[in-house]
Amino acid sequence: MALNGNKNENNSKIIKSSGDEMNLPHDDTSDKRYAFFKSGIEYVKVYFSEIRYFMSEHVYVFIVTDSRRIPLRVKLDDVYNQLQGNNFFRIHQRYLVNIDRISRIGVNQVVIEGTELPMSKKYKKNLLDQIDIMK
Repeated sequence: MALNGNKNENNSKIIKSSGDEMNLPHDDTSDKRYAFFKSGIEYVKVYFSEIRYFMSEHVYVFIVTDSRRIPLRVKLDDVYNQLQGNNFFRIHQRYLVNIDRISRIGVNQVVIEGTELPMSKKYKKNLLDQIDIMK
């Protein structure tokens, strides 16, 4: 997956993205930031604010939103590398989460709107370093 139409060896790509990280005009409303993801033979526009998490399963990565699961034929590492700086963080070998959608962080899990996802020790410190914790 690559930004702005650049293909990689998996023939998956994001064809357009909107927001600061892509050096495009910025709008202060976070739900204006989006990307087009290639899913099969279609390109699907998904706003970053809609995305709960990405889940890796065999050769697919699924974008999980409030209303749908969108399959992508891409590696989770490629998605993570393209979305760094857009509030998406790795919490497990199989999961990449939208930090804005997290409702609770436990000892070894993250809860996103009622769905518990496993969190590895390897990724926990990085996630906790990125959030504001009131003590």
